[in-house]
Amino acid sequence: ASCGSYTAARRWVEQPLTAVLLLLTSRFYLSSATRGFARVFHSWDMHLLSNDTWLLLHIEPSRVQAAEVVAALELRRASCTLPSRLRLAGAYAWFETPLGNNVLLLERHIDVPGFLGVNLNATAYHPASYTTCNKKSTLEYNLANKYYPVQGMSLEALDYFDFVLKVDADITMMQRLRPSPAYAMSRGRHVFLRTSPPFGITTCEATISRACRAFAEATCKQLLATRPPLDYPYGNFLGMWLGLFQSPELLLFAQHWWAWPGGWQNRWTDQPFWHQALWATSSSEKAISMKDWRDSAFRHGGTLGSPIDVSKYKDHLMKAGRQPKRHPG
Repeated sequence: ASCGSYTAARRWVEQPLTAVLLLLTSRFYLSSATRGFARVFHSWDMHLLSNDTWLLLHIEPSRVQAAEVVAALELRRASCTLPSRLRLAGAYAWFETPLGNNVLLLERHIDVPGFLGVNLNATAYHPASYTTCNKKSTLEYNLANKYYPVQGMSLEALDYFDFVLKVDADITMMQRLRPSPAYAMSRGRHVFLRTSPPFGITTCEATISRACRAFAEATCKQLLATRPPLDYPYGNFLGMWLGLFQSPELLLFAQHWWAWPGGWQNRWTDQPFWHQALWATSSSEKAISMKDWRDSAFRHGGTLGSPIDVSKYKDHLMKAGRQPKRHPG
């Protein structure tokens, strides 16, 4: 690929597969009464997952156990065998949801940058110079968000998919997305899907321009002729085509972004990354906005959903021949 472009890691296909990638770094994000994934999972099972949309659930084993996840979500072992590459990688297991949708469960420690000098359990850690930006953000929260562009996009399991969705654990699905995210992106060869208007970056992300300029100076001086976008979408529901986001050029930018010291000092989440990644690969015009889905097809906040939704879920379970031990609601 030419400078400022990318070498596609995928071809566009007519029947794509989508992975919904979710990282759980502690049992709080699984079972919290207000933010826990277990409270909204029934809505994902009904309205988000399907034969061509799987859940790829990565858990940090030092802080949440697989048995807890399986029990809370009422998963059952799938009868199929994992592909050989995932068997060799270890730590993957294949489950089915109460409605028969597919879940790949990964137990693997996430990487913590060595220069921080702490591990994930040090949730109260802040640098000595940390006085102004995002003061209440913990290292755990910072890592859990910055995980997606680098560690998340490098997972072996994603080799079997065409698109990946990043959906927060406290998103409630209220109806099935129409069109599907994969179709919405495929029909126009869009490489990135956002579900909110872009917002201006605050002073807490003040070093982003310097980070982008440093990347351009080191890898592609042609990028210096264009200004990196200083805005970001909400990060709680995004879609990415893996042809771009697993390309070597984009992963190189992601590694640079991950290592940039200002991102740790100012507690960047993943939100500032996405638009800058499009800039680094000259792909900004290939994004699509599906902001109408927000608050119509899904909402952010970890609520259970309406009693009608819960009732419908129980009806679906009964039709599938299952009566769960734990009923939603």
